[in-house]
Amino acid sequence: MIKVFKKDNLNEVLNKKPLILYYSENGACGPSGLFFVVFDDKSCYAYSTYYEKSDMKLIHEIVEYVPELASLLRGEGNYSFKRERQKDEYEFVYLGLGNYGLILEELYDKMHEYEGQYSFGKFKQLVSNNIEGDIKDIYDMVKEEING
Repeated sequence: MIKVFKKDNLNEVLNKKPLILYYSENGACGPSGLFFVVFDDKSCYAYSTYYEKSDMKLIHEIVEYVPELASLLRGEGNYSFKRERQKDEYEFVYLGLGNYGLILEELYDKMHEYEGQYSFGKFKQLVSNNIEGDIKDIYDMVKEEING
């Protein structure tokens, strides 16, 4: 199930374990400003820092609920995290052209099993195998939600 982060669904992620986190810088190739988190129950929540109507206060709150995002989004300022970061280790992966990922260490090793010439292709395969839904829909859902 893929959802767009909203103020009224942040509590849903409190007891979930992030497996894969992704961020594309504003102006990067691909879905600029998109970030998403794939959780251990195969759910995926996404938002964007790119659009004019992006709610920066909500983005700050998302990081408070998913503290692992702080390093990817280069969050500045004071956070009052709603939960502790996972004690598991995450591997940082530069996916090229302004795209970054954090992958649970045990999944990171699986990424190398996928065929594909580039890290981004292998990353997409890893994500696709860990969510219920289609990775292609994430960007469109976020864009429609934010822009109305």
